[in-house]
Amino acid sequence: MDREIITLVFQNEKGEVLFLKRCSTKEYYPNYYHILAEKMKEGESPREAAFRGAREELGFKSIRLREKEAFVERFWNNKTWGIHIFLADLDSATPIVLNEEHTEYKWIKLDEMDNYLCTPDAYSDLSALKLIP
Repeated sequence: MDREIITLVFQNEKGEVLFLKRCSTKEYYPNYYHILAEKMKEGESPREAAFRGAREELGFKSIRLREKEAFVERFWNNKTWGIHIFLADLDSATPIVLNEEHTEYKWIKLDEMDNYLCTPDAYSDLSALKLIP
């Protein structure tokens, strides 16, 4: 495995998932909606990376991870990526502070994802958690 990342799926009390719109200057999937993703740092555990990503990308001081998680490997950009996928609870009224990587966020019902320009990896990660087929 060449690299490891985490993805963090936030689900609210209505079952909607938090999607972040990638800024137009991103090399891959600009202006697409995606779930939070973060590269792991050397020596960092997947859970530590999840907490750091939530803090750095959304301004959260703490998160409530559920027991449900998944791990998949993907070959992309000539590398094998290990992806640790976590599910977390988040109240839809929680203030969200976006960093420079994202331009907006939306709470999206899983059966309405096709109405938005979502990354293929978002579908794969949600499927790995068995939230969608």
